[in-house]
Amino acid sequence: MNTIYTFRNLMTTMRPFTIVLIALFIINAFFNFHYRWEGIIFIVRVYLFLYAFYIVYNIAQLDLDAQEQIYVEKYGSRGVHRLFLVSRVLPFVLIYFVTIISILVAYIGSNTEYWLTEAIIDILNGKYGNTIIYALLLLIILKIKKGPVVTIPLFLLGSFFYLYLFDKFVYSFFDAGVAISLIKIIKYMIFFYFFVFEFYYKKRYFIRPLFPVIISSALFHLLLTFIFFMFYTFLSFGSTPQIKSARMLMYWGFSFPITNMSDIILASKDYKYISTLIKYSEFYNKEITFTNEQWENILGRCDSKNFIKSIKYLKKQQVYLSYEFLLDYAVAQIKINDKGFINNSEFNGYFADIINADIVNSIIENTHIENTNIKKNHVNYHVNYIDNFIKFFNSASFNERLWCIKIFELCKSFKAVPILIDLLTDVNDEISLRAWFALKEITGYEPPYEDNFRQNNVEIINGFRKFYLEHYKD
Repeated sequence: MNTIYTFRNLMTTMRPFTIVLIALFIINAFFNFHYRWEGIIFIVRVYLFLYAFYIVYNIAQLDLDAQEQIYVEKYGSRGVHRLFLVSRVLPFVLIYFVTIISILVAYIGSNTEYWLTEAIIDILNGKYGNTIIYALLLLIILKIKKGPVVTIPLFLLGSFFYLYLFDKFVYSFFDAGVAISLIKIIKYMIFFYFFVFEFYYKKRYFIRPLFPVIISSALFHLLLTFIFFMFYTFLSFGSTPQIKSARMLMYWGFSFPITNMSDIILASKDYKYISTLIKYSEFYNKEITFTNEQWENILGRCDSKNFIKSIKYLKKQQVYLSYEFLLDYAVAQIKINDKGFINNSEFNGYFADIINADIVNSIIENTHIENTNIKKNHVNYHVNYIDNFIKFFNSASFNERLWCIKIFELCKSFKAVPILIDLLTDVNDEISLRAWFALKEITGYEPPYEDNFRQNNVEIINGFRKFYLEHYKD
């Protein structure tokens, strides 16, 4: 005779595996406080999957028809729902509970003031939530009662389909907005539908659970949105959790946090989020109201990735920072990154526009936009900085000179032509070849030559010099 199945039976079966998991959590916490070894987090993550899958394997082996009969005899018509609670809800609650613990343990020892709040935000955002999805997928596949030759390929195929359809392919079409919220709700619907359908319904009842699933999924998403809104509203102004909450709300299609994001970033001095501000200000068509001094203060303290994103945004918005700040930044980066910075097209193009003030003034005079930064700083760009830049070039190091030649090429100033002609005879081939390319770009002229090409060929040098005297010399 079948005995009644209880959640205690599952916990008894899982006891040795739970002890190992608790031990891994303790070891993880110890490493977080003393060493911050990321490898232990990976080990815990892998074991967490194995733990969840073994739970699913155990509940999949139950004879539900026999257990349903026992539960109905003991508890009446409510016995079916009680069995659902014991054999489905509580096991998945256990899986999600240990997932939450793993996230909390990962944050322990992080030395951040708001580590608990940040962990909660990650949990609400669905970090490691795929553990639940893959566990449900495995449960459904195990229900077909086939051997490993069938179930393992099916599980791998289903996992691949879910990962690339929802987490890669679908999201690739949307950066943010209401569409993200709709995708989230659809994912909740799929999970709730199959979670309920797998236990309660037969094949002929595909439609019946749809309405309650749609309602519950929408309400669940609204609840998460409300929690993020409360974090955004009541957490300390400028704190990392407030920024993360604001970012999540904007990602889900709520534009109102963008109005305060500039002030939040300035207050927090956590400038790694400048790319987030730029992304959502462009997405929601909101202007960033930083002054030029504030932009320079931010860019002087953010990493190179955020710096380049900011430069792209500033050029698009036609906001131009000071020549002195950008030159100092370039010199510092060339010393750090050597030649890696020299060919950075985004920065070089932006800086070249500032070197050649005629370009900037033309943009300003011929563009009718309500950009307060351009109007405010218009006076700065009546000055042409090519003379200052030539002085810098004369005392520059080798790598700085390579970069200067690129700037000469981009700003297309005729004042640089005599310097570049002299550089054609430089003892370093890299300098002379770059000078030749720059001269071609600035003048639009390539001198003819009879012998094999060499950038320091006398014919080429005399050809450029003659062209310069005929076309540019006063």
